[in-house]
Amino acid sequence: MSLDDLLRVEVRGASRYAQPLADSPASVTVIEQHELQRHGYRNLAEALSSVPGAYVSNDRNYSYLGVRGFNRPGDYNSRILLLTDGARRNDALYDQAQIGNESPIELDWVKRLEFVSGPASAVYGANALFGIVNAVMLDGGDINGARLTADVGSGVSRRLGLLAGQRIDSEHEWFLRWRPPVRVAMISTFPSSTTRRTTAGPVAWMERPTKKPMASCALATGA
Repeated sequence: MSLDDLLRVEVRGASRYAQPLADSPASVTVIEQHELQRHGYRNLAEALSSVPGAYVSNDRNYSYLGVRGFNRPGDYNSRILLLTDGARRNDALYDQAQIGNESPIELDWVKRLEFVSGPASAVYGANALFGIVNAVMLDGGDINGARLTADVGSGVSRRLGLLAGQRIDSEHEWFLRWRPPVRVAMISTFPSSTTRRTTAGPVAWMERPTKKPMASCALATGA
């Protein structure tokens, strides 16, 4: 991509409306869909770890995003604002931006990922202190058919997803997305002295669902 084409890339997260990257009033990193697929990112946290100035940590429960060295312990990502097509997605309990396997956003549904670095609280409120993550989602016209994705990993981890959509005419389109529960195997290794009363040896494992089934269907009508 040439420099001119790069400056003409459309972004929405910085000003709440579409504008060229060159006119954006903030530092914005854009990760396109082909980049997400080429690198094999499995969730938002893995994709955001490639953003300059950002880093991701994990406590085996949640993933946390730090920006420019700031990541307050126990903050639950409440200083990061998570958006989908400009709509707020921070959870209602801890007000956190969920970006790991616990995230409500499946990366296969994302057309473009935007990260706006720095404070934007004047536009979005208190959560946008460290930065904004805006996921621009796929439309039915972007699919024009069906797409099945499958992931198999070590430790009995597996994922499955279905996308379907089509543009009906210039003003109408439909879109369906579905994801079953994600199964993640948790493996722990213990010292031999702690396994004398067990029959499973020094390795214990447990498989548990980490997400509920998710499905959504949308019918879009143009103005």
